Amino acid sequence: MRLVLLSLLTVLLCFSATPVAAKEKDALASIRALADRQDATPQERFAALRSLARADAPGRFALAVRIASGLGTQLAASRHVAPVWEAVLAPVIEERRSLRPLDDAWHALAAPLRRSAVRLLSENGSRTALRSAMDLVARSQNDLPALLGELRRTPRVAAAQVAVVRFLRPFVRHDEPAVRAAAARWLGMSADADAAKALLRAVDDDDTSVRSAAHAALRTLTGARVQRKADAWREWLEAEDEWQRDSEIESRLRSGDAIEISRALKEVARHRFVGLRLRETIARLVHHRAVGIRLMAYATLRQIGHAEVASGLVDAIDDSDERVRLAVWQTLKAVSGLDLPQDVQAWKTARRHWRS
Repeated sequence: MRLVLLSLLTVLLCFSATPVAAKEKDALASIRALADRQDATPQERFAALRSLARADAPGRFALAVRIASGLGTQLAASRHVAPVWEAVLAPVIEERRSLRPLDDAWHALAAPLRRSAVRLLSENGSRTALRSAMDLVARSQNDLPALLGELRRTPRVAAAQVAVVRFLRPFVRHDEPAVRAAAARWLGMSADADAAKALLRAVDDDDTSVRSAAHAALRTLTGARVQRKADAWREWLEAEDEWQRDSEIESRLRSGDAIEISRALKEVARHRFVGLRLRETIARLVHHRAVGIRLMAYATLRQIGHAEVASGLVDAIDDSDERVRLAVWQTLKAVSGLDLPQDVQAWKTARRHWRS
């Protein structure tokens, strides 16, 4: 009797599920047919894209990109389109699925859709997503300034990656002033000391907007308030180089003498730009046996603000000293820009994400 009931239940389930499955299959077939139609209107394509945003079927992303490629710029700029396009794209980025369909159709997509794609990849902040964003930006020309602006949405902890900074530097020498200015603004938030050389050239740029962006970027990068002239910035940077050399600050930080290290850290606090260069040396001091030195090292790293050190600080969040644990947490939040609880597992999860 039980076997008969199970058989009947199976048959009923099959009958009830078949119409739904068939309906979804027919809908996808209609959308595929529309994607191949040359005469399909942008409105028809948008309706199909909206249906795909709610669907869960194999090949959905590739089909959605084909549909989106036919949207006109005017419709793509509509406030109604962006949420639908992002609903299709976001799960693919989060789940790290292949972005090949997006790559293949990149130049066919309207500018607003390209900007949304770069923004979502940038905000994701993982190494994989950023690599994809940089590859797409590098293939763009007409809307390059806008795409570089979207790339600036990259979380601070991911923006500190060497590959990202290395990617942006050449754009300061681009033929188009808007691109040079966008790259300068980005480098200002990178906290990369080597970016100062590129920005110094940009302060001498022929274009006013580039000079202004480079000056603001240098102020952000160095924390210094210098006149809006290339010569003034050159003199300031040379003075910092001279102080770093004459003070023997790096050897003092490495000395092992707690009193000397303490004095050196206090001096670095007044020379943030030099601190950026010495961030790895300072980061090693968080493992010093003296609690006082560890606390000073964290305070200095917070002031320097370079997110590259965040990865190495995560494991120290369970330090044996309560004051140090609090300092680690405050430093991680300050340099990474992430507002996570004082929990080592939460930070380890975040670290796995930005490294992936």
